[in-house]
Amino acid sequence: MTAKRIVLIVVAFALVIGVSSAVHLSRSAFGNVKAANSEADSFLIALQKHDYNSAYSMMTPQTQENAPPNALQGLQQMMEKRYGLITKQPDTTNWFINYYKNITTIRFIYTISFQKHPIPLYIVMMKGQGIWRVQAFHYMQLTSDSK
Repeated sequence: MTAKRIVLIVVAFALVIGVSSAVHLSRSAFGNVKAANSEADSFLIALQKHDYNSAYSMMTPQTQENAPPNALQGLQQMMEKRYGLITKQPDTTNWFINYYKNITTIRFIYTISFQKHPIPLYIVMMKGQGIWRVQAFHYMQLTSDSK
């Protein structure tokens, strides 16, 4: 075998390994996104149904310390007073995945359809002990509300 042929075989092998790894990572990432999105949807549906205890149980322990069920209720009541009830299930418009120091987080951007108009919402899901939980969520304030 010539040196050129050996180099071509090594390069081809490296490409096969690289493509195989990329496919595996993509499948893993999309599996994480699907699972996290399902849990985020459940959290938002619990808020919509005013089931604050269920929503609270879907949050990370750190987030639970900062947002007890009555705080979730107060936030949802404020949003409904200002914008009306939620009229349909939330739609995911975008997501971003982050993996750092063995912690996976996924930030979803939702459109929440209130009676008066849609409101964007960010929700960050964190995987801990094999379970996806809400790490943070934030309704985006509309510019017309800044008065």
